[in-house]
Amino acid sequence: IEKFAAATLAQLGRLLQPETPSTDVQSSGFVATLEHDRLQLLANTDYLAESSPTYFSQKDLPEHVCRLIQQVRQEEQCIFQEQIYVDYFHSRYGLENIIFFQNPSPLNDIEQDLLRIFSGNIAVAFDNIYLNQAIVSTQKEVIFTLGQVIDTRSKETDHHVKRIAALAYALAL
Repeated sequence: IEKFAAATLAQLGRLLQPETPSTDVQSSGFVATLEHDRLQLLANTDYLAESSPTYFSQKDLPEHVCRLIQQVRQEEQCIFQEQIYVDYFHSRYGLENIIFFQNPSPLNDIEQDLLRIFSGNIAVAFDNIYLNQAIVSTQKEVIFTLGQVIDTRSKETDHHVKRIAALAYALAL
């Protein structure tokens, strides 16, 4: 999800500054997931300090950014304010994601329309990533459970898989 968030910020910069080489894009922003009253930073492009913690409070952000985040959460749709774009995505799994993006120049109507279209695709992609993570987690759980069932079929093989896993882990260190 962190790679996707970073790529989203990069694409936003390229979308709004198509003539600028990708290394010279002057936009900044961050993508975060809201967990209770804390934000988990997923990606950052020069908006927050490099040393920003993975988890931080909204109080750690400038007041105008906090207001925009509260507003976007209430309205559950993107907000434009001169050169700032803030978007909110509520996934099917109850996760809330925020994108804060600051362009070097004010966003015109065409750019705002592009961002609205782009945000619809981002919302679908976030849901797909979370769904994929849930599927992988479920598959691991099924494999582990099947291993336990097979492991307990006889006293000779009881906990054999766990012993081999522990041995392989110890050898790897």
